[in-house]
Amino acid sequence: MCIRDSCSIGWGSVTCKYDKAVFKNRAVYFQTPVGEAPGDGWPVVLNFHGWYLDGISAFVSSSSDEYGLFNKALATMALLDAGYAVVAPSASQKNMDAWETNAPPYSTDLSAWSKSQDAAYLEKLFTAMADGGLGDGCCNMKDMHAIGFSSGGYMTSRMAFSYQGKFRSLAIESASLYYCAGSGCPDPTAQDVPGLQEHPPTLLLHGTDDPIVPASTSAKYRQILEQYNIEVARYTMAGAGHQWIEKAPELILDWVSKHSLQQSLFSEWRAAPRPPVLSTDPTYRHAFRVEREGGCLHVFEDASNITLATQPCTPLSDHWVKWESGAIAAANHTDLCIVVPRKHCLVGEPLGLGSCFGTIPGNFFSLDDDDEGDPALMGGELVSRGCIGKCLTEKVSGNGSNDASPVPVLGDCDLDQRWQFKFSIL
Repeated sequence: MCIRDSCSIGWGSVTCKYDKAVFKNRAVYFQTPVGEAPGDGWPVVLNFHGWYLDGISAFVSSSSDEYGLFNKALATMALLDAGYAVVAPSASQKNMDAWETNAPPYSTDLSAWSKSQDAAYLEKLFTAMADGGLGDGCCNMKDMHAIGFSSGGYMTSRMAFSYQGKFRSLAIESASLYYCAGSGCPDPTAQDVPGLQEHPPTLLLHGTDDPIVPASTSAKYRQILEQYNIEVARYTMAGAGHQWIEKAPELILDWVSKHSLQQSLFSEWRAAPRPPVLSTDPTYRHAFRVEREGGCLHVFEDASNITLATQPCTPLSDHWVKWESGAIAAANHTDLCIVVPRKHCLVGEPLGLGSCFGTIPGNFFSLDDDDEGDPALMGGELVSRGCIGKCLTEKVSGNGSNDASPVPVLGDCDLDQRWQFKFSIL
């Protein structure tokens, strides 16, 4: 697997380190970024889980998990990489791990919320966050953001109405207003007006074919916020059901960073070109093999890491490195890109695999067309966006032709060299 400072990413899995605390007999899972915290503490993102889930899913997930939880863990990884603490509270098991926000009487009487078990739990949690109870540097309570999915999405909306002024932004996945549930989503009432008037900027994400929470309910939320001149954006994933959509990691990080008090720290990151979130849906997959004369780029896994090497091209290899949706992805993995591992750009620098949402601006590889038409059919250079004029080449020994597994490195672009990598349609 590819080891990162806070997270490790392997074959279809993400594991981020986390700590655990308990308040009101409920767990909270949390992690701070690597490094020294800013003077006011790390900006922080609360991540509210969905029904029948728990806070751990913000830190550990695999691509086989339901509800697109893999994308949720990727979002955590992206946030930690960008300098945000992540705190994942847990709903009560007595309430089947669902948040109370849209259950009576709290769904109909906004003033009743202070009497809920969730409110008592959050009060303890917020106090601990402010007093350093979740580790050094956590948290900057003036730079809080909240995200959530399904039941946790409704709970994220609750932050706008019962905790006015506490959160700088919200991101809500597969949910709507705090009092809605499934297709039941009535209009707001007079008690909701103050919360709507001071509502934080809100990002809404939804699958168009969600059978549990219809996408029309988040569309309604957007329309209501627009009526109050609140900054709102909504993105949908065509054909997706009740899940974290594939673009969630990138969209959430962009949204949170845009509204953070420390946004100047991330302006370079946001301005840098980077690949789109890669699709796991074969309908949107461009399966072009990365190859050069006599060999194909492959991915290999051992007990501690994932490595790249050139091996003979075989017709049915599952380990080819492919081009998918505009970025260079690792074999069958839509979560890894070929990256320059450090900020400097030295010829001969070994290339690795890492997140497509890394902290080094533009450190992934992209395809640079060398002619018009379909680049995969007639070739092109694999160019590092962060290292101008540098291409993916190989470290060879001797004449290179007998090297069993040449190692990809950063090199000068020279289309006359035999080992310049191209694309070939499968």
